[in-house]
Amino acid sequence: MKKLFILFFFLYCLAYSTFGQLIKKDSATYAPKSLKLDEVNLVTSYYSHTGDHSTTLGGIGDESVKEMTTAIDLKFVGYKNPNYIHSLTAGLGFAFHTAASQAWISATGASRKNGTRIFPSLEWSMRDVNKKAEYSAGLMYSNEFNYQSLTLDAGYSKGNSKNGEFALKFSGSFDQVKMIYAEEMAKTDVQEIANTQATLSSTTIGNTVLSSQSILKSAASSSGSSGSSSGTSSEEGYGSGSKPRTTLTGGISYNQVINPQMQVAFLADFTGQFGYLELPFHRVFKSDADSSTIENLPDTRLRLPLAVRLNYFLGDRYILRTYYRFYTDNWGITAHTANLEVPVKLSPFFSVSPFYRFYTQTASKYFAPFAEHTTSDEYYTSNYSYSAFTANSVGAGLRWLPKEGGFFKAIELRYTYYKQTTGLAANAVTLNLKF
Repeated sequence: MKKLFILFFFLYCLAYSTFGQLIKKDSATYAPKSLKLDEVNLVTSYYSHTGDHSTTLGGIGDESVKEMTTAIDLKFVGYKNPNYIHSLTAGLGFAFHTAASQAWISATGASRKNGTRIFPSLEWSMRDVNKKAEYSAGLMYSNEFNYQSLTLDAGYSKGNSKNGEFALKFSGSFDQVKMIYAEEMAKTDVQEIANTQATLSSTTIGNTVLSSQSILKSAASSSGSSGSSSGTSSEEGYGSGSKPRTTLTGGISYNQVINPQMQVAFLADFTGQFGYLELPFHRVFKSDADSSTIENLPDTRLRLPLAVRLNYFLGDRYILRTYYRFYTDNWGITAHTANLEVPVKLSPFFSVSPFYRFYTQTASKYFAPFAEHTTSDEYYTSNYSYSAFTANSVGAGLRWLPKEGGFFKAIELRYTYYKQTTGLAANAVTLNLKF
């Protein structure tokens, strides 16, 4: 027993001596670097759109929106061992918007056309240099007057010896939708909408002819806390309670460098949404009913987008960036997206990137325009984002890379014009300052 103890003690001392020397030798080759601020991104954007398919009014009426958003990201980088590089990114965003439709939505019953949103975020990642691997995790919170959302995500990527990279990403969003219903319409508001909807001056619903005044009068009588049409008793009032909505996404991608001029990537995501997937202030009119109700949609939605991205470098000045995505879901929507962007390097420090995007989709089986649903429909919505439409986007980005040692690392300005066949038209301008 004594000999056995001496043997174990000798092996322990040998191992301690061996690994102690290795650690001492390795630590002399580098100096740890604590987390330090490495990069600051400040993004400001302005977005506006116009249209005449307000979901709050059952698919008719002004749906114009204007939004100003500002967000800042602070990225810190450091390591104890240079083979394992850690980064921590903290972000905070704030958005302010005005929306014509929101005049009918209020937690207190008072008309309002504006709202705010705040969205802080935190993300950590660790890159294993030797194994060409990276691990990441993050969280984001978003809050607006009618919902709260918490998102968690995790990711992993691994490079190979053939200039390829495989990546996995998982995320979960856990939302609480406040049950705020459209408030009652004032007489002056009814008249205003009736004037803008001149085409509805004589609308045929089944065998009944309704004037725009009677249509909007029925909207007023059935909005707010009307128990018969919205499923909410008058005692509940505005902003009483909330319902959960969960979104789970698993993504997989593979990126491959074909040669010095060409790169290709394949991407696939599978998303499942569960819970309350409609909004309580989205109104629906039916052809065989004299009052409106709120939209009703299934509590499960499965979505599958598949995409491929191909970049080709034409010498030192031109890049062709192409992208195609196929999308389908169990609500009956099938969509195709094609995008082409051509960055042109005008000088070592300045480039311009014109782009074009085409999008088309089929209608959801639960969608119908104003007053085309019937009371026999199990699910129904007049939200035009579920309608069949085609959209085109055009625009350009400008990128300036100041010389090293300057105050900015990069300055980017991007403008987009967007147009749907539904009549919706949008403009967006984004400024990104990188320090």
